[in-house]
Amino acid sequence: MNRSTRQAGIVLIAVGVLLLAGKFGVFHSAAANLWPLFLLLPGLFFHYLRFGMGVHAGVLVPGGILVTYAAMFFVCNLIGWQAMAWLWPGFVFGPAVGLFEAYFFDPGKPRGLLVASGVLAAVSALLFGIVLVASGGVYLIAAVLIAAGLFMIASRPRR
Repeated sequence: MNRSTRQAGIVLIAVGVLLLAGKFGVFHSAAANLWPLFLLLPGLFFHYLRFGMGVHAGVLVPGGILVTYAAMFFVCNLIGWQAMAWLWPGFVFGPAVGLFEAYFFDPGKPRGLLVASGVLAAVSALLFGIVLVASGGVYLIAAVLIAAGLFMIASRPRR
C-alpha cells in the first residue's frame, strides 16, 4: 500500500468518527457553549493585525468591540442568559474599549478618540450603576460604603 492510499484511509476514518460523534451529540454541547469564539477570534485577529503586522491602530476599534462582546457572551454561557439583565450596558462599553485601544496605541494620540471613549465609558458606568441599584445592588453599595468608612476610621494617619 502506498503512502497516499494510507493517508486517504486515515482521512476517511477521521471523517467517519467525526460524523458519528456529531450524530451522538458530542459537538452540540460544545457548539452551544463555544459559539462566542466566532466573535473572539476575529477580534483577536484585528489585534494581531495591529501588533503583529503593524496595521493602523484603527483596526483595534472593531477588535475591542468583538473581544468585549465575546467576553459578555462567554459569561452568559457560563452563568446563564439571565445575566444579560445586568450585563446589557456592556454593549455600550464595547465601543468604548475599542476607541480607547485605538487612542492608546495610535502614535498620534487623536484626542477625539479619547473623548468619545470616555463619554461611552461614562454612559456605560452610569447604566451599570442604574442596573445595580435597580436589581438590589443598593445593599452591595451600602456595604462597600460602610467598609470604606470603617477602613478610614481604623487606619492610622500618615505622618
